[in-house]
Amino acid sequence: KDYAISKGIPYYDFNEEKLYNEIEYNAAEDLLSHPNYRGVEKISRYIGQLLSDEYEIASKKDFSFDLSRDVG
Repeated sequence: KDYAISKGIPYYDFNEEKLYNEIEYNAAEDLLSHPNYRGVEKISRYIGQLLSDEYEIASKKDFSFDLSRDVG
């Protein structure tokens, strides 16, 4: 974190309460030490939006991923 800050590199620490609150991560529900699928969805959505908004990286469709979401 200190290195990133000293070099002007954006650093996103998902162990900080600020980001937990921003993505509505509930440690009791989404697990504290390692996220379950609900937590992963919240974190992934945040990172995807960040890449789109801050770095203008377009989203990509993945057919096999989409198929796996329909299972269950």
